[in-house]
Amino acid sequence: MNHRLSIVVLPFTNLSNASEQEYFAEGITDDLSADLSRIEDSFVIAPSTARAYKNVDPKRVGRELGVRYILDGSLRRTDSLVRINARLIDARTGAEIWSERVDGDWSKSMQLQDIITGRLARRLDLELTNQESRDAEVMRPNNPDAVDLTMRGWAVLNQPYSREQLSQSRALFERALQIDPGFPKALVGLAETLAMEVNYRWTDAPADQLRRAESAVGQVLSKFPSDAMAHFVRGEIQRASGRNVEAAVGEYEAAIAINPSLAPAHGALGAAKIRVGRSAEAFAPLQMAIQLSPRDPLLSTWYFYIGHAHSHLGQYEGAIDWCGRSIAVQPLWIAYADLAAAHALTGHEREAYAAVAELRRLRPSYTVTEWLQDGKGWSDNAVFLAEFQRIADGLRKAGLPE
Repeated sequence: MNHRLSIVVLPFTNLSNASEQEYFAEGITDDLSADLSRIEDSFVIAPSTARAYKNVDPKRVGRELGVRYILDGSLRRTDSLVRINARLIDARTGAEIWSERVDGDWSKSMQLQDIITGRLARRLDLELTNQESRDAEVMRPNNPDAVDLTMRGWAVLNQPYSREQLSQSRALFERALQIDPGFPKALVGLAETLAMEVNYRWTDAPADQLRRAESAVGQVLSKFPSDAMAHFVRGEIQRASGRNVEAAVGEYEAAIAINPSLAPAHGALGAAKIRVGRSAEAFAPLQMAIQLSPRDPLLSTWYFYIGHAHSHLGQYEGAIDWCGRSIAVQPLWIAYADLAAAHALTGHEREAYAAVAELRRLRPSYTVTEWLQDGKGWSDNAVFLAEFQRIADGLRKAGLPE
């Protein structure tokens, strides 16, 4: 099989001249190879082979190992700070495609290794998908195959969520599945788009979409029960249904157990904790998602859910802070709802009215009744619904029509 996402992680160079940093650099190399191998349809050269190619010309590495991409980097420690520089190279041309710098506290070296490898793995997954999507559009613009269309679908899906973006991504996955009905990465992508359209209330047929999504992801898990992304997406389907949120928590935890660096699963776990009435438990997984992927396309969503957890706990200043951060990244309609309620409940009348105006601009004719209906659709947990009612009271106070 021709693996388009073929890569070798070369040993990271230790610039600190200390043996303990050498072990740390080797550990990052090994962990990155393991994390990247979890990307579906990837081919990752084993670290034992990669070590023989340290400081070798990239084109020669590509020729001899048969890989498209090379990841290399360096580690430098200064007092308590450790800095990792990584770069992704096109093995065909030797050109640098992407680079990243990660700094951390050496006193937390064991935790730091997990954070660094997780963060780089997530960024590489996104960048490799985008690169393959761009290459396919250039090389096969008029005759895309299922892999091309799937890569393009994921490149679109890996952008901040919007109604148009999800619709475009779903159409690409559907085209891919017309060519190859059983292609796992397309099935998982289709299921994710369908679930997110339901979760954000961007569909008129939620039950039908969730049935399609469950069928698609079920096909993948029946063949690949240890697919972390498929478990994550099944959790998204269950969370979107509003009736299986406890089961969603289990799916997210299963995904994280398989792939601890899967940042979206940590973020979704935090969101699910709110819906099962345990908002105080939402902060840790959401902060882990942000730590693993601080420039993620889902960052606005994670910021919102931190604000939403504060809203549910009656911590309205925290809600104002985090909903404001979410809106600064991307103006999600639901962040304006929490922002309006929190401002109203803390006596910020002018700010509350302004937030309602923005909410109604994004969702014209939206009402308190619709808010409460949305809440019942998101969860049937009694604690969640009681807390959600308090936010509704804030929306009334902010001037949202009944």
